[in-house]
Amino acid sequence: MNFRSIKPLVLLCFAIANYQPACADIKLKSKKFDATYWVGATTDDGDTSLSRLTLRQEAKFKIGRNWRMNVAARLEIADDDTGLGTTETFSGLSKPIIRTDEFRLEIDRAYLSYRSNGTRLTLGKHSIAWGVLDGIQITDQFSPVRRRDFVFSATRPERISRWGLKAEKSIGDWRLEGAAAFDPTVNQLPNPGDAFFPLSPRFRAGLPTQVSPTSLSVQSRNDYLQDATIGLRVSKEFNNSQLSLIGIQGPEFSPIFAPDPASPGGVLLEYPTRRLLGLTYDTSQGPFVLRFETAVIPDHPLNVRPEQGLTFKSDDTIRWLTGIGVDWQAPGDVFINAQLAVDHVDSLEQNIFRPKTDTIYTVKFRRTFRNDRLVLNGEVLGSAEAGDGTISMDLNYEINEHLSASIGGNFVFGQERGTFGQFEDQSRLWLRMKLSI
Repeated sequence: MNFRSIKPLVLLCFAIANYQPACADIKLKSKKFDATYWVGATTDDGDTSLSRLTLRQEAKFKIGRNWRMNVAARLEIADDDTGLGTTETFSGLSKPIIRTDEFRLEIDRAYLSYRSNGTRLTLGKHSIAWGVLDGIQITDQFSPVRRRDFVFSATRPERISRWGLKAEKSIGDWRLEGAAAFDPTVNQLPNPGDAFFPLSPRFRAGLPTQVSPTSLSVQSRNDYLQDATIGLRVSKEFNNSQLSLIGIQGPEFSPIFAPDPASPGGVLLEYPTRRLLGLTYDTSQGPFVLRFETAVIPDHPLNVRPEQGLTFKSDDTIRWLTGIGVDWQAPGDVFINAQLAVDHVDSLEQNIFRPKTDTIYTVKFRRTFRNDRLVLNGEVLGSAEAGDGTISMDLNYEINEHLSASIGGNFVFGQERGTFGQFEDQSRLWLRMKLSI
Protein backbone atom coordinates (compact mmCIF):
# COMPACT_ATOMS: atom_id res chain seq x y z
CA MET A 1 0.00 0.00 0.00
CA ASN A 2 1.27 3.43 -0.79
CA PHE A 3 0.62 6.61 1.14
CA ARG A 4 -1.93 8.03 -1.30
CA SER A 5 -4.15 4.93 -1.29
CA ILE A 6 -4.58 4.80 2.48
CA LYS A 7 -4.29 8.45 3.48
CA PRO A 8 -8.09 9.02 3.29
CA LEU A 9 -8.64 6.13 5.72
CA VAL A 10 -6.28 7.67 8.27
CA LEU A 11 -7.88 11.06 7.97
CA LEU A 12 -11.25 9.40 8.45
CA CYS A 13 -10.02 7.69 11.65
CA PHE A 14 -8.93 10.99 13.17
CA ALA A 15 -12.10 12.73 11.98
CA ILE A 16 -14.29 10.06 13.56
CA ALA A 17 -12.41 10.40 16.84
CA ASN A 18 -13.26 14.09 17.02
CA TYR A 19 -16.73 14.14 15.48
CA GLN A 20 -20.10 13.64 17.16
CA PRO A 21 -22.27 11.85 14.59
CA ALA A 22 -25.72 13.22 13.94
CA CYS A 23 -27.21 9.76 13.44
CA ALA A 24 -29.17 8.73 16.52
CA ASP A 25 -27.99 5.11 16.18
CA ILE A 26 -24.30 6.04 16.32
CA LYS A 27 -23.13 7.57 19.57
CA LEU A 28 -19.67 8.55 20.70
CA LYS A 29 -19.07 6.71 23.99
CA SER A 30 -15.61 8.09 24.70
CA LYS A 31 -12.55 9.56 23.12
CA LYS A 32 -9.04 9.85 24.44
CA PHE A 33 -5.83 11.55 23.36
CA ASP A 34 -2.44 10.62 24.86
CA ALA A 35 0.90 12.33 24.37
CA THR A 36 3.91 10.51 25.85
CA TYR A 37 7.51 11.68 25.75
CA TRP A 38 10.17 9.18 26.81
CA VAL A 39 13.82 10.18 27.14
CA GLY A 40 16.77 8.21 28.54
CA ALA A 41 20.55 8.07 28.78
CA THR A 42 22.92 5.12 29.15
CA THR A 43 24.62 4.71 32.51
CA ASP A 44 28.10 3.97 31.15
CA ASP A 45 28.71 7.16 29.14
CA GLY A 46 25.61 9.31 29.68
CA ASP A 47 24.78 9.45 25.97
CA THR A 48 21.13 9.99 25.07
CA SER A 49 19.97 6.58 23.87
CA LEU A 50 16.24 7.23 23.90
CA SER A 51 14.10 10.15 22.79
CA ARG A 52 10.64 9.25 21.52
CA LEU A 53 7.37 11.17 21.31
CA THR A 54 4.17 9.15 20.88
CA LEU A 55 0.81 10.74 20.09
CA ARG A 56 -2.21 8.44 20.25
CA GLN A 57 -5.87 9.13 19.48
CA GLU A 58 -8.62 6.64 20.37
CA ALA A 59 -12.40 6.77 20.00
CA LYS A 60 -15.14 4.32 21.00
CA PHE A 61 -18.63 4.36 19.51
CA LYS A 62 -21.95 2.66 20.21
CA ILE A 63 -23.86 1.65 17.08
CA GLY A 64 -27.41 0.70 17.85
CA ARG A 65 -28.07 -1.76 20.65
CA ASN A 66 -25.47 -4.47 20.04
CA TRP A 67 -22.63 -3.04 17.96
CA ARG A 68 -19.53 -1.14 19.08
CA MET A 69 -16.64 0.41 17.16
CA ASN A 70 -13.10 1.13 18.34
CA VAL A 71 -10.62 3.20 16.34
CA ALA A 72 -7.10 4.13 17.46
CA ALA A 73 -4.14 5.63 15.59
CA ARG A 74 -0.58 6.32 16.69
CA LEU A 75 2.00 8.88 15.59
CA GLU A 76 5.63 8.34 16.69
CA ILE A 77 8.54 10.71 16.28
CA ALA A 78 12.06 9.67 17.27
CA ASP A 79 15.60 10.84 16.76
CA ASP A 80 17.51 8.23 18.74
CA ASP A 81 19.61 5.09 18.60
CA THR A 82 16.74 3.01 19.99
CA GLY A 83 14.84 3.35 16.72
CA LEU A 84 11.24 2.79 15.68
CA GLY A 85 11.68 -0.81 14.53
CA THR A 86 11.33 -2.71 11.28
CA THR A 87 8.47 -2.31 8.84
CA GLU A 88 9.43 -5.19 6.52
CA THR A 89 8.06 -7.65 9.09
CA PHE A 90 4.56 -6.18 8.61
CA SER A 91 2.18 -7.18 5.85
CA GLY A 92 1.38 -4.53 3.28
CA LEU A 93 -2.06 -4.26 4.87
CA SER A 94 -0.63 -3.37 8.32
CA LYS A 95 2.48 -1.36 7.50
CA PRO A 96 2.59 2.15 8.96
CA ILE A 97 0.92 4.63 6.65
CA ILE A 98 3.91 6.95 6.86
CA ARG A 99 7.21 5.26 7.64
CA THR A 100 10.66 6.79 7.86
CA ASP A 101 13.54 6.20 10.28
CA GLU A 102 12.32 9.05 12.49
CA PHE A 103 8.58 9.32 11.81
CA ARG A 104 5.74 6.73 11.87
CA LEU A 105 1.97 6.95 11.52
CA GLU A 106 -0.01 3.72 11.90
CA ILE A 107 -3.43 2.38 12.79
CA ASP A 108 -3.31 0.70 16.20
CA ARG A 109 -6.85 -0.68 16.16
CA ALA A 110 -9.91 -0.44 13.93
CA TYR A 111 -12.66 -2.94 14.61
CA LEU A 112 -16.38 -3.54 15.00
CA SER A 113 -17.73 -5.76 17.78
CA TYR A 114 -21.14 -7.34 18.30
CA ARG A 115 -22.45 -8.72 21.58
CA SER A 116 -25.77 -10.43 22.36
CA ASN A 117 -26.89 -13.30 24.62
CA GLY A 118 -23.45 -14.78 25.29
CA THR A 119 -22.23 -14.28 21.70
CA ARG A 120 -19.54 -11.82 20.67
CA LEU A 121 -18.04 -11.12 17.23
CA THR A 122 -15.02 -8.90 16.53
CA LEU A 123 -14.17 -7.84 12.98
CA GLY A 124 -11.21 -5.70 11.96
CA LYS A 125 -7.76 -4.91 13.32
CA HIS A 126 -7.33 -6.09 16.89
CA SER A 127 -5.08 -8.23 19.13
CA ILE A 128 -5.76 -11.42 21.10
CA ALA A 129 -4.33 -12.41 24.49
CA TRP A 130 -4.83 -16.05 25.49
CA GLY A 131 -2.26 -16.52 28.27
CA VAL A 132 -2.59 -16.14 32.05
CA LEU A 133 1.01 -15.32 33.01
CA ASP A 134 2.18 -11.71 33.18
CA GLY A 135 4.57 -10.79 30.37
CA ILE A 136 5.86 -14.35 29.81
CA GLN A 137 4.60 -15.91 26.58
CA ILE A 138 3.76 -19.60 26.89
CA THR A 139 0.35 -19.96 25.22
CA ASP A 140 0.02 -16.23 24.50
CA GLN A 141 1.30 -16.64 20.93
CA PHE A 142 -1.61 -15.70 18.71
CA SER A 143 -0.72 -12.00 18.31
CA PRO A 144 2.81 -10.89 17.36
CA VAL A 145 4.63 -8.38 19.58
CA ARG A 146 6.98 -5.42 19.22
CA ARG A 147 10.54 -6.31 20.24
CA ARG A 148 12.29 -3.11 19.24
CA ASP A 149 12.79 -2.17 22.93
CA PHE A 150 13.72 -5.72 24.02
CA VAL A 151 11.89 -6.25 27.37
CA PHE A 152 11.81 -2.54 28.24
CA SER A 153 8.55 -1.50 26.58
CA ALA A 154 5.93 0.24 28.72
CA THR A 155 3.87 -2.97 28.65
CA ARG A 156 5.20 -6.49 28.12
CA PRO A 157 4.37 -8.00 25.76
CA GLU A 158 3.34 -5.08 23.54
CA ARG A 159 1.00 -6.89 21.16
CA ILE A 160 0.55 -5.87 17.52
CA SER A 161 -3.00 -5.78 16.18
CA ARG A 162 -3.75 -7.65 12.95
CA TRP A 163 -6.69 -7.72 10.54
CA GLY A 164 -9.02 -10.64 11.12
CA LEU A 165 -12.01 -11.88 13.06
CA LYS A 166 -12.86 -13.48 16.38
CA ALA A 167 -16.02 -15.23 17.57
CA GLU A 168 -16.93 -16.08 21.20
CA LYS A 169 -19.83 -18.07 22.59
CA SER A 170 -20.61 -18.59 26.30
CA ILE A 171 -22.88 -21.39 27.44
CA GLY A 172 -23.14 -21.62 31.20
CA ASP A 173 -19.63 -22.14 32.60
CA TRP A 174 -18.20 -22.95 29.15
CA ARG A 175 -16.73 -20.50 26.64
CA LEU A 176 -15.69 -21.27 23.05
CA GLU A 177 -13.47 -18.84 21.12
CA GLY A 178 -12.29 -19.06 17.54
CA ALA A 179 -10.06 -16.56 15.73
CA ALA A 180 -8.44 -16.05 12.35
CA ALA A 181 -5.93 -13.33 11.41
CA PHE A 182 -5.63 -12.96 7.64
CA ASP A 183 -2.62 -10.73 8.15
CA PRO A 184 0.88 -12.29 8.02
CA THR A 185 2.54 -9.59 10.18
CA VAL A 186 4.99 -11.46 12.45
CA ASN A 187 6.70 -8.97 14.79
CA GLN A 188 8.55 -5.68 14.93
CA LEU A 189 12.29 -6.02 15.38
CA PRO A 190 15.00 -3.40 16.00
CA ASN A 191 16.80 -2.28 12.87
CA PRO A 192 20.55 -2.99 12.47
CA GLY A 193 22.47 -0.52 14.62
CA ASP A 194 19.59 0.17 17.02
CA ALA A 195 20.22 -0.17 20.75
CA PHE A 196 18.59 -3.58 21.07
CA PHE A 197 19.58 -5.14 17.77
CA PRO A 198 20.65 -8.74 18.72
CA LEU A 199 24.36 -9.21 19.40
CA SER A 200 24.51 -12.72 20.83
CA PRO A 201 25.26 -15.54 18.32
CA ARG A 202 22.25 -17.48 19.68
CA PHE A 203 19.98 -14.87 18.06
CA ARG A 204 22.11 -14.58 14.89
CA ALA A 205 22.14 -18.24 13.78
CA GLY A 206 25.74 -18.47 14.99
CA LEU A 207 27.07 -15.31 13.33
CA PRO A 208 29.69 -13.70 15.60
CA THR A 209 29.12 -10.08 16.61
CA GLN A 210 31.97 -8.85 14.42
CA VAL A 211 30.54 -10.51 11.29
CA SER A 212 27.88 -8.52 9.42
CA PRO A 213 25.92 -9.85 6.43
CA THR A 214 26.12 -7.89 3.18
CA SER A 215 22.35 -7.40 3.38
CA LEU A 216 19.42 -8.27 5.64
CA SER A 217 16.00 -8.81 4.08
CA VAL A 218 12.66 -10.26 5.17
CA GLN A 219 10.55 -12.91 3.49
CA SER A 220 7.48 -11.33 1.85
CA ARG A 221 4.63 -10.96 4.34
CA ASN A 222 1.79 -10.65 1.81
CA ASP A 223 0.47 -14.22 1.46
CA TYR A 224 -2.75 -13.50 3.33
CA LEU A 225 -4.18 -17.03 3.15
CA GLN A 226 -1.16 -19.33 3.38
CA ASP A 227 0.38 -17.33 6.24
CA ALA A 228 -2.88 -16.72 8.11
CA THR A 229 -3.02 -17.50 11.84
CA ILE A 230 -5.98 -19.50 13.15
CA GLY A 231 -6.72 -20.39 16.76
CA LEU A 232 -9.26 -22.05 19.02
CA ARG A 233 -9.71 -21.81 22.80
CA VAL A 234 -12.15 -23.78 24.96
CA SER A 235 -12.55 -22.63 28.59
CA LYS A 236 -14.39 -23.97 31.62
CA GLU A 237 -15.02 -22.02 34.83
CA PHE A 238 -15.58 -23.71 38.19
CA ASN A 239 -15.54 -22.26 41.70
CA ASN A 240 -12.81 -19.59 41.60
CA SER A 241 -10.84 -21.26 38.80
CA GLN A 242 -10.65 -21.41 35.02
CA LEU A 243 -9.15 -24.09 32.75
CA SER A 244 -8.49 -23.47 29.04
CA LEU A 245 -7.29 -25.59 26.11
CA ILE A 246 -5.67 -23.69 23.23
CA GLY A 247 -4.67 -24.58 19.67
CA ILE A 248 -2.87 -22.17 17.29
CA GLN A 249 -1.48 -22.56 13.77
CA GLY A 250 0.36 -19.79 11.96
CA PRO A 251 3.77 -18.32 11.16
CA GLU A 252 6.49 -18.52 13.80
CA PHE A 253 7.21 -15.06 15.25
CA SER A 254 10.99 -15.60 15.69
CA PRO A 255 12.90 -15.53 12.39
CA ILE A 256 14.95 -18.31 10.82
CA PHE A 257 18.16 -17.22 9.08
CA ALA A 258 18.62 -18.43 5.49
CA PRO A 259 20.92 -17.45 2.60
CA ASP A 260 19.44 -14.66 0.50
CA PRO A 261 19.35 -15.93 -3.11
CA ALA A 262 19.03 -12.37 -4.38
CA SER A 263 22.16 -11.12 -2.61
CA PRO A 264 25.44 -13.09 -2.27
CA GLY A 265 26.52 -13.02 1.36
CA GLY A 266 23.14 -11.66 2.42
CA VAL A 267 20.70 -13.01 4.99
CA LEU A 268 16.99 -13.68 4.50
CA LEU A 269 14.72 -13.83 7.55
CA GLU A 270 12.03 -16.50 7.11
CA TYR A 271 8.95 -17.24 9.22
CA PRO A 272 7.81 -20.86 8.68
CA THR A 273 4.43 -22.13 9.88
CA ARG A 274 4.22 -23.81 13.29
CA ARG A 275 1.48 -25.32 15.46
CA LEU A 276 0.96 -24.88 19.21
CA LEU A 277 -1.15 -26.91 21.63
CA GLY A 278 -1.49 -25.46 25.12
CA LEU A 279 -3.28 -25.46 28.46
CA THR A 280 -3.80 -22.70 31.02
CA TYR A 281 -5.16 -22.77 34.56
CA ASP A 282 -5.64 -20.04 37.13
CA THR A 283 -7.34 -19.99 40.51
CA SER A 284 -7.79 -17.43 43.28
CA GLN A 285 -7.56 -18.22 46.99
CA GLY A 286 -8.04 -15.17 49.19
CA PRO A 287 -5.19 -12.71 48.56
CA PHE A 288 -3.40 -15.21 46.27
CA VAL A 289 -3.84 -16.00 42.58
CA LEU A 290 -2.09 -19.08 41.20
CA ARG A 291 -1.40 -19.41 37.48
CA PHE A 292 -0.10 -22.24 35.29
CA GLU A 293 0.55 -22.59 31.57
CA THR A 294 2.07 -25.29 29.42
CA ALA A 295 2.42 -25.70 25.65
CA VAL A 296 4.08 -27.89 23.05
CA ILE A 297 5.14 -26.86 19.56
CA PRO A 298 5.79 -30.14 17.69
CA ASP A 299 7.28 -28.46 14.61
CA HIS A 300 9.24 -25.51 15.98
CA PRO A 301 11.72 -24.22 13.34
CA LEU A 302 15.24 -23.68 14.67
CA ASN A 303 18.59 -22.77 13.15
CA VAL A 304 21.17 -25.52 13.67
CA ARG A 305 24.88 -25.71 12.96
CA PRO A 306 25.31 -26.03 9.19
CA GLU A 307 27.17 -28.80 7.46
CA GLN A 308 30.51 -28.00 5.89
CA GLY A 309 30.09 -25.63 2.96
CA LEU A 310 26.66 -24.35 4.02
CA THR A 311 26.04 -20.86 5.42
CA PHE A 312 22.82 -21.52 7.33
CA LYS A 313 20.73 -24.56 8.10
CA SER A 314 17.41 -25.01 9.90
CA ASP A 315 15.40 -27.94 11.17
CA ASP A 316 12.12 -28.59 12.98
CA THR A 317 12.20 -29.79 16.57
CA ILE A 318 9.81 -30.26 19.47
CA ARG A 319 9.64 -27.29 21.82
CA TRP A 320 8.14 -27.52 25.32
CA LEU A 321 7.09 -24.45 27.32
CA THR A 322 5.88 -24.43 30.93
CA GLY A 323 5.32 -21.60 33.36
CA ILE A 324 3.95 -21.06 36.86
CA GLY A 325 3.18 -17.86 38.71
CA VAL A 326 1.67 -16.48 41.90
CA ASP A 327 0.17 -13.07 42.70
CA TRP A 328 -0.05 -11.89 46.28
CA GLN A 329 -1.98 -8.84 47.36
CA ALA A 330 -0.03 -8.30 50.55
CA PRO A 331 -1.00 -6.01 53.43
CA GLY A 332 -0.05 -2.35 53.21
CA ASP A 333 -0.95 -1.76 49.56
CA VAL A 334 1.83 -4.08 48.41
CA PHE A 335 1.49 -6.35 45.38
CA ILE A 336 4.03 -9.11 44.58
CA ASN A 337 4.16 -11.31 41.48
CA ALA A 338 6.65 -14.18 41.03
CA GLN A 339 6.95 -16.38 37.94
CA LEU A 340 9.12 -19.19 36.61
CA ALA A 341 9.17 -20.39 32.99
CA VAL A 342 11.02 -23.29 31.37
CA ASP A 343 11.70 -23.37 27.60
CA HIS A 344 13.10 -26.70 26.36
CA VAL A 345 13.86 -28.01 22.85
CA ASP A 346 14.44 -31.65 21.90
CA SER A 347 17.66 -31.17 19.96
CA LEU A 348 21.25 -32.25 20.38
CA GLU A 349 22.91 -29.44 22.28
CA GLN A 350 26.02 -29.43 20.10
CA ASN A 351 23.87 -28.77 17.00
CA ILE A 352 22.01 -25.68 18.23
CA PHE A 353 23.07 -22.18 19.17
CA ARG A 354 20.74 -21.78 22.16
CA PRO A 355 20.81 -23.95 25.30
CA LYS A 356 18.53 -26.97 25.25
CA THR A 357 16.77 -25.52 28.30
CA ASP A 358 16.19 -21.89 29.22
CA THR A 359 14.83 -21.16 32.70
CA ILE A 360 13.48 -17.63 33.03
CA TYR A 361 12.40 -16.11 36.35
CA THR A 362 10.72 -12.84 37.17
CA VAL A 363 9.77 -11.16 40.45
CA LYS A 364 7.69 -7.98 40.44
CA PHE A 365 6.91 -5.59 43.28
CA ARG A 366 4.42 -2.73 43.44
CA ARG A 367 3.70 -0.36 46.33
CA THR A 368 1.13 2.44 46.16
CA PHE A 369 1.08 5.66 48.18
CA ARG A 370 -1.16 8.70 48.51
CA ASN A 371 -4.39 6.99 47.40
CA ASP A 372 -2.67 5.31 44.44
CA ARG A 373 -1.37 8.60 43.01
CA LEU A 374 2.22 7.56 43.71
CA VAL A 375 3.30 4.07 42.59
CA LEU A 376 6.68 2.39 43.06
CA ASN A 377 7.43 -0.56 40.75
CA GLY A 378 10.35 -2.95 40.74
CA GLU A 379 11.23 -6.07 38.76
CA VAL A 380 14.02 -8.63 38.54
CA LEU A 381 13.98 -10.64 35.30
CA GLY A 382 16.69 -13.14 34.46
CA SER A 383 17.98 -16.42 33.10
CA ALA A 384 18.98 -19.07 35.63
CA GLU A 385 21.34 -20.95 33.27
CA ALA A 386 23.23 -17.94 31.91
CA GLY A 387 23.23 -15.95 35.15
CA ASP A 388 22.22 -12.77 33.35
CA GLY A 389 19.19 -10.55 33.66
CA THR A 390 17.80 -7.09 34.30
CA ILE A 391 16.78 -5.04 37.33
CA SER A 392 14.17 -2.37 36.62
CA MET A 393 12.77 0.30 38.94
CA ASP A 394 10.41 3.17 38.33
CA LEU A 395 8.38 5.70 40.32
CA ASN A 396 5.18 7.04 38.79
CA TYR A 397 3.39 10.14 40.09
CA GLU A 398 -0.08 11.17 38.96
CA ILE A 399 0.19 14.94 39.06
CA ASN A 400 -3.48 15.41 38.20
CA GLU A 401 -6.16 13.59 36.23
CA HIS A 402 -4.47 14.52 32.93
CA LEU A 403 -0.73 14.56 33.62
CA SER A 404 1.65 11.95 35.06
CA ALA A 405 5.42 11.64 35.33
CA SER A 406 7.64 8.56 35.71
CA ILE A 407 11.32 8.22 36.47
CA GLY A 408 13.15 4.91 36.36
CA GLY A 409 16.04 2.77 35.23
CA ASN A 410 16.81 -0.53 33.52
CA PHE A 411 20.05 -2.19 34.60
CA VAL A 412 21.31 -5.19 32.60
CA PHE A 413 23.91 -7.64 33.90
CA GLY A 414 25.54 -10.86 32.71
CA GLN A 415 27.59 -12.37 29.92
CA GLU A 416 27.61 -10.95 26.42
CA ARG A 417 26.37 -14.21 24.87
CA GLY A 418 23.27 -14.38 27.05
CA THR A 419 19.69 -13.37 26.37
CA PHE A 420 19.94 -10.31 28.61
CA GLY A 421 23.68 -9.81 29.04
CA GLN A 422 24.16 -9.02 25.33
CA PHE A 423 22.64 -5.60 26.10
CA GLU A 424 24.71 -4.80 29.20
CA ASP A 425 25.95 -1.58 27.56
CA GLN A 426 22.35 -0.42 27.21
CA SER A 427 21.66 -0.03 30.93
CA ARG A 428 19.93 3.33 31.25
CA LEU A 429 18.07 5.91 33.33
CA TRP A 430 14.93 7.45 31.89
CA LEU A 431 12.12 9.96 32.36
CA ARG A 432 8.64 9.65 30.90
CA MET A 433 5.89 12.30 30.80
CA LYS A 434 2.31 11.47 29.80
CA LEU A 435 -0.57 13.81 29.02
CA SER A 436 -4.06 12.30 28.71
CA ILE A 437 -7.08 14.28 27.52
